[in-house]
This record gives sequence, C-alpha cells and structure tokens, in this order.
Amino acid sequence: MNLIQKSVEVIKNNQLNSGIIIGSHKAGAYNCCFLKDNSFSVYALELMGEYTVAEKYYDWSSKKIIELQYKIINAIKRQNNNEKLLNSDYLHSIYNANGIEDEQRSNFQLDGYGVWLWGICQHIKRTNQNKDIYIKSIKLIAGYLQCFWQSPCFGCWEEKDDRIHTSTLACIYGGLYEANSIITEIDYEEIAKEIKSYILKNCVIDGRLSKYAFYDDMDSSLIFLALPFQVFELTDDIMIKTVEEIEKNLLEDGGLHRYTTDSYYGGGRWINLTCWLAWYYRKTGNINKGDRLLEWVEKCSNSNGEFPEQVIDKVLNFDYIERWRELFGDIVCPSLWSHAMYIIAKVD
Repeated sequence: MNLIQKSVEVIKNNQLNSGIIIGSHKAGAYNCCFLKDNSFSVYALELMGEYTVAEKYYDWSSKKIIELQYKIINAIKRQNNNEKLLNSDYLHSIYNANGIEDEQRSNFQLDGYGVWLWGICQHIKRTNQNKDIYIKSIKLIAGYLQCFWQSPCFGCWEEKDDRIHTSTLACIYGGLYEANSIITEIDYEEIAKEIKSYILKNCVIDGRLSKYAFYDDMDSSLIFLALPFQVFELTDDIMIKTVEEIEKNLLEDGGLHRYTTDSYYGGGRWINLTCWLAWYYRKTGNINKGDRLLEWVEKCSNSNGEFPEQVIDKVLNFDYIERWRELFGDIVCPSLWSHAMYIIAKVD
C-alpha cells in the first residue's frame, strides 16, 4: 500500500464542506478542528500539490478570525490595561464541527494561532494567491500574538496552562517571522527577535533547550524550534544537544515518547513525533537514520493504511492505559496529525 497517497486520502476525507478539517472522524474527542494540527495537515497536502483543501481551510478560518475580531480587540485592550482575563476572553484554538469555539475545553493555546499564521503565509507564497483576502485576519492574529506571547497558556499537548512553553514560543516566532514577509508595513520580525532572545535567556539549560521557561524538563516537541519554525539552525549546537537529549530520554526501539512523565494512554510512542525526528535527520543529511524511524512508523499502520495517534506496546506509565480507555475508548485512529507528519517527513 502507498502510505503517502493513503495519508493524502485520509486528510482530504476529513475536510467538511465548510472547509473545516476535523482531527479524526472516528473519535468523539477528536471530532473537532485543532488549528495547530490541521494547519500542518494542509501544509502536508500542499507539498503534494493538493491546494484546494488548503484554500478552503484558510478561507473558513480567516473568516472565522474576522468574525471573532471583537474578542481579539477586547482581549488586547484588557491586557494593555492590566485587567485580569478569563479563559473565555481569549481566542480558543479548538472549534467543533460546526465552526463554533469549543467552550467546554479550557484551550487558551497560542501555538495553534502561531502555526496557523505560519501556515497561511506559507500558503500565500506557495500558491501566489492574492494575499489581500487574508490581510485582515493575518494582522489580527499577528497583533494578538504580539500582545500575548509572554502569557502562560496551554502547550501543544493541552497541558500546564501555568507555564510558558518553549515549543509554543517557537510556533509564535515562526508565525510572526512569516507574517513579516506578507505584511510589510509592520515589523513583526523585530518581535520574533525578542522571542528568540527570551528563549535564549530563559529556556536554555546546560546548552540545550528545556520544555518550559524557568524549568528544566525535556519534551520531543522541542524539535519545533528547528523544524519548521527555524528559531535555530538545524545544526546549531543548541539543537544538536537538544536532539541528543531527546534521543537519550524519549526514543525507545524506533519510536518517540512525548515526555518522561507522560501518562496519556500510558505514555506510548507517538507517530507524529517520530516522523518529526525523522524529518530532522533527513534534513540534516542523515537519511539512513531518518528512514529507519520512518520504517518503524510504517509498521504502525493498520490493515487500512491508517496511522494511530500513538502506539502503546511500550509505555511509560502502564497503570493509566485503562483509565483513558474508560474515558475516551481506544486510541484515535486515523490521526490526521500523524498522517500529515508522515507526508512531511517523506516529501519535504
């Protein structure tokens, strides 16, 4: 089976007529639109020359952002006045299948909008599409991120809203840096440089990156800082030491865990992260090492060629597997983010 084409098919089949892409149609908790995950999904399809899905997705999301501009304006105003904001005051980064903010989930999560901003700018440059139709939404989100980038919020795993997550800063950096090439009258690059300086000052320990500002911890999502957001060059000493630490603590028999204390479904090995590490190695010229990781990924597909979110034959916290099954059922499969990262690692 051609797993690249199967991955394209899976992503396309999860786009609704509205343009919304849902994380997985087979799982209730994932039957919604995650801005971060799905921006990677459309990026993957664009690498395959599938531009229609991306156009519909960005048309929908751009209109949604403009619809919610009152929240952005009010949130920035209250922040500038040093007023306390509630979770409901911020933009949410998860939408249900009807395009409504998911108020049941506490998801003040800036990485989703950072990746969205990065992705829509990539889309405009890749397709030479008329950027004027997206200018307003780009400015709104860039201004929102410029205002709140130092605010503690949920990270890419929807956890720890009392921390500043290094991978979240990377997503915001990448979005603002790309916005600078689309919106020329505002210097977003200067804000991106401030974010990088903050990372160097507060998120580097012993010459390598840490999961949070001011805390020493490790997470596979730190690869974000090299790919795709280029906070650091792939061969920068900081990235080399970070990847070495990730391999040492989180790579097990070909698959990558998220972090050492992970208990979600026991804390198995994640398809998307293993693809990310493979992508990093292939980009740095270590093709064989990257391909070995992708071979493990390919073996994790089911008989229909679908990738799960994670596999739990080797877990970090076995006692938690049944707890999560009781809450949400079996592990989600197919996972669009897994399929997207497989395409990206193989093609980009």
